[in-house]
Amino acid sequence: MIDQDLRGVVALPRVIQFALIARHGHVTVVFDDHQESIFEFDLPFDYQRSFPETIAVLDDGENQTMMLIDELNA
Repeated sequence: MIDQDLRGVVALPRVIQFALIARHGHVTVVFDDHQESIFEFDLPFDYQRSFPETIAVLDDGENQTMMLIDELNA
């Protein structure tokens, strides 16, 4: 999603936060650039109540590492 849908479209910070929400029983990933746009990506995966509400992605410009918010703050 970052490389194919967001990079070059909006300015991305080094740490990117995504919300995971349920939509029609599936996962929707939401990114808010806190400027003008909100991007939503519907995924073909069943939503599970055990999923975290928010995930973080650390982007060093070449690689992305996904983690929980608690892991980011550790």
